[in-house]
Amino acid sequence: MREVYGGGLIHEVAKANGMYNGAISKKVTEMKQLFESLANGKCLPVEMSRKFKSMAYNLREIEKSDVSIIEY
Repeated sequence: MREVYGGGLIHEVAKANGMYNGAISKKVTEMKQLFESLANGKCLPVEMSRKFKSMAYNLREIEKSDVSIIEY
């Protein structure tokens, strides 16, 4: 996940690690949902909530830019 979050394309990371594209895409979605859930927590300090929202936003952008789901 570090490679994907660091800017690596999902299909390239999957190929380099011998993984299936869908498995990585699913993890990205799960992490985004987790961070969104944590960001909405009422017990967190505002700064921590902002960081979780920022991470969720970055993962959403990764999902948008994922071309591995397009079949040629």
